[in-house]
Amino acid sequence: MFEAYVTNPGLYPELSVEAGEALRFPTTTEEVQGLFSRIGIDGVRYGEYFITSYDSDVLGLYDCLDEYTGLDELNYLAHVLEDVQERGELEKFEAAMAFGEHTDGAGNLINLAQNLDCYDFYPGIGDDEALGHTAWRKSAQSTFPNISGTISITRPKSPCSLFYHIFPAFPSFFLEGNTRLNRLFSPPILSVFI
Repeated sequence: MFEAYVTNPGLYPELSVEAGEALRFPTTTEEVQGLFSRIGIDGVRYGEYFITSYDSDVLGLYDCLDEYTGLDELNYLAHVLEDVQERGELEKFEAAMAFGEHTDGAGNLINLAQNLDCYDFYPGIGDDEALGHTAWRKSAQSTFPNISGTISITRPKSPCSLFYHIFPAFPSFFLEGNTRLNRLFSPPILSVFI
């Protein structure tokens, strides 16, 4: 899933050498104890460690983690992310993480990964028109299974957001970026012609 480069900050002032090693997550107690032994963290003379860098297969993950995150919390995050990957929702997690809310630290990322059902994700949508078509089809098929027609989208003045509304009975969505839907509003700016 990811790895962290764990270092012993106590050895650098004494020996002018960095004592550190990469630790792959998820990990085991034995692997952590072995790492601590190799980099000189014994809990007596040297007990502090910090993480100098992260490397991850999950896009953007390293930007959300800091150097003092606990190894137990990182290990739990790795297990949660394995579950996300097994469910086929890793791309959805990356998109939710890119949205930028609740991503500061491992605890918030764990919470985000466990609440992906709060996000709608439409991969491959590259513009407002494609998103409008997708959302209209999704809403219309559940209410009117045999409906077909043309969609006309009126864009708001702000280029970074798209509001759309089909009929007053349908839900409306707020979009930030190209693939994520998150908040509910209801301005009537989508017209449907059948």
